[in-house]
Amino acid sequence: MRRLGTVAVAAMAMALSACGGNDAPEQPQDGAELAGQGLSGPTIADFPVLQSDDCADVAQFYFDAIAAREFDRAALVWDDPVVDDARLGALFAGYTQPKFTVSDIRRDEAGPSESCTITGALADLADPARVLREGTVILQRAAGDQASTPDQQRWRVQSSDFIEEMQRAGRGGPA
Repeated sequence: MRRLGTVAVAAMAMALSACGGNDAPEQPQDGAELAGQGLSGPTIADFPVLQSDDCADVAQFYFDAIAAREFDRAALVWDDPVVDDARLGALFAGYTQPKFTVSDIRRDEAGPSESCTITGALADLADPARVLREGTVILQRAAGDQASTPDQQRWRVQSSDFIEEMQRAGRGGPA
C-alpha cells in the first residue's frame, strides 16, 4: 500500500511539473485557434428557434439575448459580419438591464422576400427614470417559393432603429 501511495505522489508531481515548466503567462488564443479547437462562439445550429417559421419567435430570441447581454447570440440573428457582438455590446452599453416590449407585429409576404416589422419600446429596468425609446426591428427572409435552402428561409434582422439606425451590410441575406 505504501508503494502505491509513493507511485501516485510521484505521478502527480510529474504531472504538475509538466504544467508549470514555463513561468511566462499563457497568451490568449485568437478566434481562429479557438475555432480549430471547437471553442468558437455560438452558432445558428445551436439554437433551433432561429429556424422558426414565426418571425415573432426569432425577434423574441434577439430581444432576450440583448436583455441577457449575450450579444454573440443576438448577432446570430443579424448574421452579418458588420453587426457582431462587439458592435451590439457597444450600442447597448448604456443599458444596464435592457428590456424590449413588443407592441405590434406585422408580416408582409409580397414579392420575392417576406418581411416582419416588430414595433415596440426599449427600457432600462435598472433606470426607471430613463425615457422609453420606441423603435422597430425589421426581419426579412426569402419567400417560401424563392428559398431553395433552409438558410435562405431563416429570418434575419434587416434593420433596427431602437438605438441608432442600423442596416445589414448586404452580405449573406435572403435572396
